[in-house]
Amino acid sequence: MYKHRAKRFPRLPEHRHDLVIPDQFKATNSGEDFLLCQSNSRHILVFARGSNIRLLAASRTWGMEDTFNIVPQWYQQLHTIHAFLAGKLVPAVYCLCTGKDIATYGFIFQALIDKAAVLEVDLNRDTIICDFETALMPAIQDYFPNTRVQGCYFHFCQAVHRKVSELGQKTRYHQREETRRKIRMLLATAFLPVPHVNTGVSLLEAGTTGNLLALFQYFRQEWMTDERLPLWNVHNVNIRTNNHLE
Repeated sequence: MYKHRAKRFPRLPEHRHDLVIPDQFKATNSGEDFLLCQSNSRHILVFARGSNIRLLAASRTWGMEDTFNIVPQWYQQLHTIHAFLAGKLVPAVYCLCTGKDIATYGFIFQALIDKAAVLEVDLNRDTIICDFETALMPAIQDYFPNTRVQGCYFHFCQAVHRKVSELGQKTRYHQREETRRKIRMLLATAFLPVPHVNTGVSLLEAGTTGNLLALFQYFRQEWMTDERLPLWNVHNVNIRTNNHLE
């Protein structure tokens, strides 16, 4: 099997900057261009067909996801962009990156915008759902200023539960109904109107002590700033997560 594969695919060079992608790997089996853009200086590969860009233009909501565990040699992450159509996520863009900074995401988004201009379609969507990656959200806001950036509710809950574990409350969460209910209600404050969230959290926080009080202190510092709170709030939001991508 490996010998057969070696005959079909060229050997990778020793260094990333020596990588040259043969023409047959830049297109789909039907002959449609697939390698949308390549940055030799930043070592970014963006793959998307023209029909994929049109798919994004037809979708009012996108989902974005970064995967770090399964990427080819030389690359740090696979960034994917998906369109929500008929309640399902459809993959449209695949990006192999060596970094996860604002400039990396900016290169990707500019490549999409340039291709959309050629195709004469509009990529200013209503909503983009993503995780709370430090560089991703500001990059989206820079390149798609008229689009609402919404943090994924699933990732928000994951982050709070990680803090529960860090504070040594995991066992108590599973064994004590009162603790479990209070933490679940804390997560449920995301469904309150933004002006009412602080009141809801304060009511839950009343009477808490020890590590559970530390959880509320973390929650206020990490999630309840003026900039952060609207990102995880899902009041009157129909699509709350890109968990389909996990």
